[in-house]
Amino acid sequence: MTELAQQLRAERAALSSAGDPPVPGWWEERREQALATLIARGWPTSAEEDWKYTNVAPLLQRGLARAPAPPLTTPPAWATRDGLPEAITLVFVDGHCLGPASGAADLPNGVRVCSLRQALAEDHPALRAQLAQQPALAAQPLAAWSTALARDGAFVYLPQGVVLARPVQLLCLTTRGAAERVVQLRSLLIAEPTSELAVIESHAAAPDAADVACLVNSATELVVGANASVAHYLLQRAGQAATQLATVQATQHADSRLTSLTCVLGGALVRNTIGTRLAAPGAQSTLDGLFFAGGRQHVDNHTTIDHEQPRCASSECYKGILDGAATGVFNGKVLVRPQAQQTDARQSNHNLLLSATATVNSKPQLEIFADDVKCSHGATIGQLDAEALFYLRARGIDEGAARSLLTWAFASEVIERVPFAALRRQLASTVQQRLGLSGLTTT
Repeated sequence: MTELAQQLRAERAALSSAGDPPVPGWWEERREQALATLIARGWPTSAEEDWKYTNVAPLLQRGLARAPAPPLTTPPAWATRDGLPEAITLVFVDGHCLGPASGAADLPNGVRVCSLRQALAEDHPALRAQLAQQPALAAQPLAAWSTALARDGAFVYLPQGVVLARPVQLLCLTTRGAAERVVQLRSLLIAEPTSELAVIESHAAAPDAADVACLVNSATELVVGANASVAHYLLQRAGQAATQLATVQATQHADSRLTSLTCVLGGALVRNTIGTRLAAPGAQSTLDGLFFAGGRQHVDNHTTIDHEQPRCASSECYKGILDGAATGVFNGKVLVRPQAQQTDARQSNHNLLLSATATVNSKPQLEIFADDVKCSHGATIGQLDAEALFYLRARGIDEGAARSLLTWAFASEVIERVPFAALRRQLASTVQQRLGLSGLTTT
């Protein structure tokens, strides 16, 4: 047995003896299959094209143990300090769900917002059909790791025709107890036909844990039914010593709509793998991203939009802001399969370098195997506009403030697309504080 197999088998055995409620046999089989797949494949290395700029193998080979359950039964006051009061909220601390969802007392019939562990204990009928059934997700090694070893995560289910006016908020928090440990999360979000759902998945550190070196590995799969609408916001505000690994994969059915926003505002090393499969005619997807990196931070965003069927449309815009000796990566792949005629796909990546030592690697990709399509992509890497900077300086604004204002103008294009006013203001405030701005108003 290889060293990797021994490590993963030991972690799997520890999970099985943790005293959790029993889970259905079919889920144990899928977890075992994910474990076998990961053992056969091995950890990703920089020798692979998709991992060329982000080598996580040395970190994963250290054999970090799973973070223990926190000594809490209900969310502490600090956990919801930055939450959205109108949201239906599930709180996870070090990978463990604390209590039922708040604000969920008056949900429409059939709607479920709960921990995945609870849904498995109930053997919710949607789980067997959808959980860990997306090939694109199973092919990702970090998602396989989460499937095999995550103790918990979120389960959100909307029956057909239900429009959930309030967003669902998943607060995923780490404490000092997670130092040098692994936090695993595995989530499933399902919107049945003609339903509407918005989920805000927020990762952050406890107030006293901003300097804690931990590893968070999350895998989230979305199922967007015919004519349904799903918005997924991934907000990463981990501590500056944390490693954040996230995999998000969606399957879209006929005439469905997916909106995705990935916003990275923290973490020493961040790798996001975001994908959607437009599996039926008329599906539409919008993937946006914004990341800040300073010091020696490293942020890697990989996206894949798979146009499988005709008459689908996708739009993608990722922006990066880098300072110090930070490094950034954008790899965006748009695949148009032979049968996906009348595809409309647009992709752009723009990066702003605030220092001479910051680096970004941008790789937009189009793979087109159909002939009746409208596809475009582009990438830019540059510095602040000298003429715009001079214009502000000439009107009495000092250089630091002028640079911050221009940087905010670059970032705000992405933030202003967020439809929830409270979330939009929260993001704007966080970014403005990072830029040293105050007094700016955001609607």
